Amino acid sequence: MPILDDISKGLKKGAEKAGDALKTLEINQEIGKLESSISGKKVQIGNLVFDLHGAKKLNIPELETVCVEIDALKAQIEEKKKLIEQINND
Repeated sequence: MPILDDISKGLKKGAEKAGDALKTLEINQEIGKLESSISGKKVQIGNLVFDLHGAKKLNIPELETVCVEIDALKAQIEEKKKLIEQINND
């Protein structure tokens, strides 16, 4: 029966597409995990660089500039925390 054959072919094709969609989803999840690992490694690099800056062992001017900017931001944070402390103590 041609109608049953068409239905059967349609179902097979739908199942294949669903399988492909699932494989794509799984691969995208793996890519996400790998990208997350890369982000974590970049954070590690940043922490190591900042530690070198703190130890006065960083000899790369571009990185030193960024570290000095971070120091300035940290100082601003400390000032704001002191303001909060003053407000709370009044």
